[in-house]
Amino acid sequence: MLGAAVSAPAREAAFRNAALAHALDFDDMTEAIRGHLSSVMLPVLFTGIDDAATGLPRQLASAYSAGFEAARAIAAGVGLAGHYSRGWHSTGTLGTLAATAALAKLRGVDPPVLVNALGIAASSASGLRANFGSDTKALHAGFAAARAIDAVDLAQSGMTANPAALDGPSGFLELFGEHGSAEAASAALQEPVPAVVSPGINIKLFPCCYELQRTAHAAMRLRDEIRPDSIDRIDLLLNRRALEPLRLSPPTSSQQAQFSPSFVVALALVRGRLDLEDFTEGALDDRRVLDIMERTSVHAASAAEADGVGAERFARLTVGGAAGTRTITVVDAPGSAQNPVSDAQLDAKIRSCLDFAGAPRSLAGPLRRTAEFLAAGGDASPLRRLNDEFLRHARQDRPATTPRREEEHA
Repeated sequence: MLGAAVSAPAREAAFRNAALAHALDFDDMTEAIRGHLSSVMLPVLFTGIDDAATGLPRQLASAYSAGFEAARAIAAGVGLAGHYSRGWHSTGTLGTLAATAALAKLRGVDPPVLVNALGIAASSASGLRANFGSDTKALHAGFAAARAIDAVDLAQSGMTANPAALDGPSGFLELFGEHGSAEAASAALQEPVPAVVSPGINIKLFPCCYELQRTAHAAMRLRDEIRPDSIDRIDLLLNRRALEPLRLSPPTSSQQAQFSPSFVVALALVRGRLDLEDFTEGALDDRRVLDIMERTSVHAASAAEADGVGAERFARLTVGGAAGTRTITVVDAPGSAQNPVSDAQLDAKIRSCLDFAGAPRSLAGPLRRTAEFLAAGGDASPLRRLNDEFLRHARQDRPATTPRREEEHA
């Protein structure tokens, strides 16, 4: 297992690696499912390492891409906007089916086995947005990975499922969406541009909900123009869709803080950074941060305001005080598929993660090279060596991220 000096059966390793990949909410995100496909699919595909004599099969990249295509199609068929609005966490729901398709591709199963595997996965997929801001959110990724392995294993052993479990009466598309449509799913499969390219992959540069990445970048830019002690009022305008996963009540744990727009704005303005170290319990007791939070108002944009911005997704931050008023609007956050992450930004993120883990920055280069090698379908043995090296250095006294009791903030 990654990050541990032990081996485990494929299902357990996938479960743990996927949950850990999502635990800090610093993993990549895709609009294909409005969720975190890599954290589910890669741990599942990594279970193939031990199945190949020379390392991970070269079909890794094609299997990953196949999972992306399945995700986009099922999202279109279920009606992603309605699915998400109803409270489903698509990393757990759609991610289960995507990882099942990816693993089936990696193993080269026959079409009837794939159909059965997807039918089995459809009966086990789940994940509630109600659990955002708690440990259970990361478990959704772990459950999805484990269930994908179960689905393919069971289908390969001869277990059957209704061939219409996805698109038939009372099937996945109908039950999990508002307007389930097999036609929409089929149309998505005919898209000429691969899903991994469009809508592509968004890389977070700040360890908080992806819907707060635009907000975080706006706040960081504003800090260069105005001193926190001169601020009287802050107004944050977000598109309505962005507000769905966020928490507008004061956070009482570091995990809740990752979904709090007022906390993210205050942290950026006061500390001038948004690192993993900042999303620990101490920041919740920082009086300077709390003062800025109390001056922050968050609003959903009206149709007219959204038309004025000219974009479906955006964050507009306005800060006023003795030094005057400043407004910044961010549409495509740095790191998004539309504004791709730079080499320098990616290297800075890797170093930040290593710092938080207590590992030496000298591992940054090997870590990046290993990731690029795997993306090209190369031998996975460097991944094992890198894991062993990381374990030699990682400290045990990482910052606590356990939820605080409500009464501590009463």
